[in-house]
Amino acid sequence: VLGALLKALAQLSACTSSNYTITTCVALMLGPIAAVAELVCNGAYVPGVLALCGWIVRVVDSAWTLEQQVRGGGLHNSTGFCLLFMLDSSRSFFALTLWGSMGKGLEALVTFILPTGLRVVAFDAPVDDLCGRLCVGVCLMLDGEQVDPGHVVLNVGHLPTADPIDIRSTVRASLRIMEELNGQTSTPGFVANVLCLLPEPSPKRSLAGVSWRSVREINLSVWNSHAAAAAWYRTSKAHRDIIVQHHDGGLRTFGNLLLSSDAVSLRYQRRCSNCRSVVEGLASNQCPECGSSTFPIPVF
Repeated sequence: VLGALLKALAQLSACTSSNYTITTCVALMLGPIAAVAELVCNGAYVPGVLALCGWIVRVVDSAWTLEQQVRGGGLHNSTGFCLLFMLDSSRSFFALTLWGSMGKGLEALVTFILPTGLRVVAFDAPVDDLCGRLCVGVCLMLDGEQVDPGHVVLNVGHLPTADPIDIRSTVRASLRIMEELNGQTSTPGFVANVLCLLPEPSPKRSLAGVSWRSVREINLSVWNSHAAAAAWYRTSKAHRDIIVQHHDGGLRTFGNLLLSSDAVSLRYQRRCSNCRSVVEGLASNQCPECGSSTFPIPVF
């Protein structure tokens, strides 16, 4: 890898039309070392922080320019991709180190300050939202019995104005339902319940609170059979209470899609821990090809 990188740098330095020379690449690699040396060894905090910030801006700008040249065919593929890989690796290492050292600390601090039962979540890994085209939210899941799923109930709630009262009422109802499902006695036939909250953020962010234009709540309930689901819904107080609010005007903007279906087919595939072969069946603990154990998976 080092040899390929040096070869790519040599090829690139011979291209007079390229702004990415050996000196630029060396500066990008040595910049953080010099900044850290200013901070740690010399105690020059202000120059060190400014140098580090300047290096970050330079790396991001160089990576963006390099991406344009690689995609536009301005650089030879092997050279361009090699340099782009080097810059992306440096950016990822630095960003994830910064996020790991600061993000988790802030998460713990804010969760400690919040009232009991509330928390914030800082996701460990970066995600690609396709340049903002994907909605990003949070997902909560409760596991039930390890039985085959045979019936699914889907409720997609829409809050077009992100009304805080409706959000609070519907989310509280969903959590109360999960508390009932996760009671001291197991709920017969209950497999899993998934709650996803997908807010549409407003361009104007608020420093104290959230600024959402709309919210979509996706509640997926998985059961062993239609009969098991119907029996629980008939006796659930939390579900009955939210239905009453839905019909008597307690919810002001909430609209929803209701969908239920029975399983047409059910197929499990596990993976061998040794030869990586696909093994059919949930109970297939051993690979028929090499005899090794398979990786465990839940029913849902």
